[in-house]
Amino acid sequence: MGLVRQGTGSDGRPNLPPVFRTDDFRKSAWAGVAWLDDGVGAVLRKLDDLGLAEKTLVILASDNARTGKMTCNRGLASCLVRWTGKIPSGARCDQLTSNIDIVPTILDASRVQPPTGTRIDGRSWLPARNTRTC
Repeated sequence: MGLVRQGTGSDGRPNLPPVFRTDDFRKSAWAGVAWLDDGVGAVLRKLDDLGLAEKTLVILASDNARTGKMTCNRGLASCLVRWTGKIPSGARCDQLTSNIDIVPTILDASRVQPPTGTRIDGRSWLPARNTRTC
């Protein structure tokens, strides 16, 4: 689903467990979403159970939107972020961001400075974290 190009021998369908497989590509894609949702939910529940949710910044991002990657511009893909106690539940940010901002955000959240002389492109998302909309 996006990582394998046509002509490589793959049919392009998600590698799903048998319970989610179908010959209908659209249903197969949505089954992939359901499978991913189940997996993310399991990880979030485990973080909660272990008492690590407040210490863990979870970022779920994509490099393209539902139409696929056809240009270097305007991907408009959603990014979901959870950091219990730090980012309000239900917060929404319409600020323009990019995958290039993920490393600065993780460094900022970890309070880690990059090595001296290292150039880090992008900007941290965290300054907007305390607002319900940014």
